[in-house]
Amino acid sequence: MNTQSAARRILSLVATLLVGLTLHLCAPSNTALALDDPTLEYQTITTPHFEVHYDRRLDALARKVAVTCEESHEVLAPLLDWTPAARTQVFVRDRVDTANGSATVYARNTINIFGMPPQSDSVLGYYDDWIRILVYHEYVHVLHLDTTYGISPLVNVVIGKILNPNQIAPRWYIEGLATYYESARTGTGRVNSSLYRMWLRAEALNPEVFTLGQTSNSPTRWPFGSLAYLFGSFFIDYVANKLGEQALTDFHKIYGARLIPYSLNSAMRAANNTDFDTLWSEWTASIQADALATRVKVNALGRTPLELITSEGGETKYPRIRPGANEVSFHSDTRRSHPTINITSQQGTEITPLFEVDAAPGTSNWFPDGEKLVYSRSVVYKNVYNYQDLFVWDARLRTHKQLTRRERAREPAVSPDGARIVYVRNVNGTMELVLREFADGGFKGAERVLISGEDWAWDDDRHWQQIATPEFSPDGSKIVFSWWRMDLRERDLWIYDLDAPERERLSPLMRDAAMDLDPHFAPDGLLYFTSDSTGIYNIHAMDIETRERWQISNVLTGVFSPRVSEDRQWIYVTTYTQRGYDIARMPRPTRRWRATPENTRFQPWRRYPEVDTSTFTMSRYRPGRFLAPLTFLPNLGASTAGTSFSGTFTGYDPLYRHSYSLTAGIATNPGFRQPSPNATLAYRYSGFPFNLSANAGYSSFPRQSNLFVGSQYVPYLEQQSLGQVAISYPFQLIDSSFTIGGSYTVDHRAYFAEPDAPAHEPGDLEPIPASLGFFNQASLSAGYARLERYGYSISIQKGVQASINATIRDPVLGSQTQSLGLNYSVAGYVPVPKFERQVLSLSIAGGMLNVLDPALFYVMGGNAIQNVFSSLVFQNTSSTLVVRGYPPAVLSGNKYIVSSGQWRFPLLDIDRGFSTTPVYIRQLKGRLFMDAGSAYTGYLSDAEPLLGAGGEVLLTALFGYYLTGTLRLGYARGLTGEDAIHDVYLLYGGGF
Repeated sequence: MNTQSAARRILSLVATLLVGLTLHLCAPSNTALALDDPTLEYQTITTPHFEVHYDRRLDALARKVAVTCEESHEVLAPLLDWTPAARTQVFVRDRVDTANGSATVYARNTINIFGMPPQSDSVLGYYDDWIRILVYHEYVHVLHLDTTYGISPLVNVVIGKILNPNQIAPRWYIEGLATYYESARTGTGRVNSSLYRMWLRAEALNPEVFTLGQTSNSPTRWPFGSLAYLFGSFFIDYVANKLGEQALTDFHKIYGARLIPYSLNSAMRAANNTDFDTLWSEWTASIQADALATRVKVNALGRTPLELITSEGGETKYPRIRPGANEVSFHSDTRRSHPTINITSQQGTEITPLFEVDAAPGTSNWFPDGEKLVYSRSVVYKNVYNYQDLFVWDARLRTHKQLTRRERAREPAVSPDGARIVYVRNVNGTMELVLREFADGGFKGAERVLISGEDWAWDDDRHWQQIATPEFSPDGSKIVFSWWRMDLRERDLWIYDLDAPERERLSPLMRDAAMDLDPHFAPDGLLYFTSDSTGIYNIHAMDIETRERWQISNVLTGVFSPRVSEDRQWIYVTTYTQRGYDIARMPRPTRRWRATPENTRFQPWRRYPEVDTSTFTMSRYRPGRFLAPLTFLPNLGASTAGTSFSGTFTGYDPLYRHSYSLTAGIATNPGFRQPSPNATLAYRYSGFPFNLSANAGYSSFPRQSNLFVGSQYVPYLEQQSLGQVAISYPFQLIDSSFTIGGSYTVDHRAYFAEPDAPAHEPGDLEPIPASLGFFNQASLSAGYARLERYGYSISIQKGVQASINATIRDPVLGSQTQSLGLNYSVAGYVPVPKFERQVLSLSIAGGMLNVLDPALFYVMGGNAIQNVFSSLVFQNTSSTLVVRGYPPAVLSGNKYIVSSGQWRFPLLDIDRGFSTTPVYIRQLKGRLFMDAGSAYTGYLSDAEPLLGAGGEVLLTALFGYYLTGTLRLGYARGLTGEDAIHDVYLLYGGGF
């Protein structure tokens, strides 16, 4: 074999292994959908190409989604030159106040749609119809990933829709393609968004622009995972404009026909006579040139000086002037620590956290006395729903009081006299503007709904409206807010006059295609707001009486959320840098700067296909229709103990309420003798606010040392019949998790065939009969975790976790033996003071086995010998019951205790990839440790202690674009006992 041929075979082997590594990532995860409200009644709308499932409360939203789905098929299927073989399943759900969606083609084409519209200042906030943008994006995923040619479709006929080569591609391509089409076919979307272009411009002005290798994986700095969307979408836009959209479709077809994926450049050259490396170099040069040209243009007009108040970036937003205190508060989520509401002097000399806040959209407002702050954050209801509600924080008492319950309320504003609060809330995908009276620390009287999309039918464009950031006028008689109306396809500022006749209360402050956001009345009586009328978000001001407006800032990236100081000297804003968002201030102009220019990014209305709904049908959701097996995975195993043949069938319904797996096969002894059947059925039901599962199985396996007769162990074949019912109840909490669970298992063991045992003779050792019969058991478990890890963290950075599990066998449970097994663990993490990203951790774990089976015991010692390469491929990590600095398995017993103290610290953020190669080197980290523990039988005081200390260097990497792995090079020295050694080791797994 020549060297070149050998290299090709090695690369082919590695690629094949990476395919196997990645396939399980493509499988849909139902953990997020595991909990449900049993009172919900699910319906299905069937269209020519989709089945849309939803609960009755979401009828309007589901109808809108169904129409948009058929529209998306008519628009997108010809572009991507693909029509799925079966209807795509769409699940419309509305249990969290997060704008999101997802799609998969693994086993079944499925889309999940969340019923929460994006916030006005979100990167998702530029649309002509937020549902259209979302559905288009997810359906592009389906069409792209489902495109499969060559051998894969033939294999999938047997095993189900498992081999989908296009699904094994870097996220920048998968998400970039969907984001490109969401934008190209609507004229809005992220590629056309001034906000997203601001993100791109900031990166392009960085002397070290992200490389293709970095973008193909996941960097460890801002904007983290969003980089795939950001660079991917603009890069795909460049490729489409340069080569034409057909070039993308041709690439999908070639890549989708390859059994072994990852060769992106090769597929691109085959399709278009160029590769992604060449195109990337051209594109990065073009965005850098554009960014430099924009900088020259901005500087020529006179760039507004910004004085940074914060400098850590992330999501540090929403400055608010605290009345009478010469202070500014803001929401801070730097991705380095827990999100907080902070406060600082107006000079920004010292920043102090007021309180931690979980899952908050960020906006807040002070009462006129400067002693109370109203804000919103998420609250869990019925252990299923995660919705926003309003709270008020009292600065004097340092207390929080909840104002609304399950209203999905956010973005509150307080009237100048402190007697009223206006806010917005989500109602099944549309919005309402609500006014409430406030007195004695809470709401009084009935709510007053000022505007509601519910006033119009679902098929009226006026139904789908989004309202944001309301603000009272200085006299409290008017409310200004940012309003997107689908019938107008614009986001403008509107004014609601509370004192005017009903028909005259609403009027627009402007009508243009610009995004007009963040209204704020300043002490000078002018209305300040944010607008991207120039293509860059700047601060503008308006005289609401004359409607005259002018631009008062001129920045390179963007500024948002203006707040004018009480002395009228400064305007506090949110600005954007390469680190993310920060708080800054700019001098307030003493004269009008220049009239607001005409909007430069007018988008003509797009005309979309009319959808014929006459063929749509509605029915009750019937999960049984979908429970035929979806996948089949054959398995062949061989060892010195014999050979096994088996296959596993899996299935689940589109709502993941029912899921199951069935494994059946035959095992034989060496030489294919004594064939015996094996079967296992596992079922899970997720229609309750808790998890319920049942398992049943029958198997046979050889026993070598369980029957002792005639002074010798007699091998035999044992059969086991097993049945189990398990339930777990995870308490859904915002900042932590707590789960309790239990199970009952019926376990019967018998001879598969009577063994040919010798007769017991006088003088033989005492025989030991085989452990046969019933070994039924019950298990109880509980676990708690409150752990914090942030974008820049190298480890869990703060928090505690604990778990305990008890297993009981007793005649009361139908068991012929009596025993108790107990395992527990506790771990804590604290940041090292004054050393960013460094962590101290301490863990302790233990267990005991009081069983009659002598084969069950704990083993403790140093790291077990590990084949690093096979462990990487099969994702087997190193052992966990370890005291480093000793040989493996030096102690054993029916009890154990082990503890480890660690100091974890960063060494180097490498962040290097190699073009589109599916290997990415992320970080080099270190830890110093001390381990202590023992495995023993009897009392702890009699146990032989093991104590070891040492250090490790850890290299974290990504494989196959998605799988995180850790290589550990370490040294440990045992400090006690005759078994102590100097141990140098290289292991895979066990990172942090």
